[in-house]
This record gives sequence, structure tokens and C-alpha cells, in this order.
Amino acid sequence: MDGLKLVQVKKMIITTSWDDGHKSDLRLVKLLSQYGLRGTFYIPKICKLRSLTDHEIINTSKTQEIGAHDFNHDHLTQLDLEELRNQIPGSREYLENRKSFRQKD
Repeated sequence: MDGLKLVQVKKMIITTSWDDGHKSDLRLVKLLSQYGLRGTFYIPKICKLRSLTDHEIINTSKTQEIGAHDFNHDHLTQLDLEELRNQIPGSREYLENRKSFRQKD
């Protein structure tokens, strides 16, 4: 290898997370996908800001990670234990049902 120098490159991991399932997330999905990057999008079922449709959530899940938020986008620190037990699993169940729907496409 005359004149060539081998350089060892360390693998770098970058993570991004996005909250609330807002319509602007679709632009982020496009940009991240364009550069071969992945993000985690946390989507509540009920939120004044939420405007992603089920179809958009399903399409996002094809290239990005979808994470459960809480069901109603409440401030979790202000809820009692019983309400927390409903909020967190309810959000996960909602998103898992969207995933099942995707498999029927």
C-alpha cells in the first residue's frame, strides 16, 4: 500500500427524539431518512397538538422508531398512581394497534 495510510474510524451513534406527533414531524422523518438517520417519535393518542393521522404514523414507523407517550398528554408528575396505570399502557396499546393495522396493508 504504497503511500496510503489506513485510518481507523470509530463508530458514532447519534440519537434524536421528537415529541407530540405534530405534522412537522413528517418533514423530520423525510430529512432523517434522506441521510440514513433514525429518530424516535413519541406519539400520544390524544393531544391538542397531535395532527398525524394513523396512516402517517404507520408510514413513519417504516423508517423510524415510534415510542409511546402517555394517552392524553397529561403532566405525569401531576397524576395519581391509578391514573398513571391507565395513561402509560393505554398509549402503548394504542400504538401497537396501529402496528397491527400496518401489517394488513
